[in-house]
Amino acid sequence: MTVVSEGGHAAFAPCNDLEIEILKVLTGRYGRVSVERILSGGGIGDLHWALARVHGRDETRLKAHDIVSRGLTGDAVCAETLERFCEVYGSVAGDFALAFGARGGVFLAGGIAPRMVSLLQSGGFRRRFEDKGRFSAYTAQIRSDVIVYPHAALIGAATLAPVTAKPADAGACRPVNARALGCRNDRPV
Repeated sequence: MTVVSEGGHAAFAPCNDLEIEILKVLTGRYGRVSVERILSGGGIGDLHWALARVHGRDETRLKAHDIVSRGLTGDAVCAETLERFCEVYGSVAGDFALAFGARGGVFLAGGIAPRMVSLLQSGGFRRRFEDKGRFSAYTAQIRSDVIVYPHAALIGAATLAPVTAKPADAGACRPVNARALGCRNDRPV
């Protein structure tokens, strides 16, 4: 089921002392801190900057792709950023799974998650996804998968939304399915 929302604008809820300090730094900069201030391309840069401030370092602001690349190749500060990103991501994804009753699974998409599948599998993502107090057994049964196909969002949108262009001999809009986008059985060909 696809749910249209602006869930990324929900408030960031820290789960430990370090995240409370990160929240304080980001609140000083932005006022209100949404989940998207951490869990997005720009957000991972803000998270890196805030972690540096919390640890008393003055780090150069980096772009998401630089943080991911450096973190995966041994840069300690960037690796810490990726670890924290995965943990916050797990908390938020688990909260959304609870809120929406996502018993069939949670699918992670976007530009960052496919580049760090190994971290999502081995890091704190799943621990925090399942860490829901008395509902931990419930969330432990919910699978989480990373969508690695680069155009998944476009295929999904085209499958659900009607095409507004009118062919010369047609008088109404028609839905476009995945096959029209070069897919068979919802898989790219």
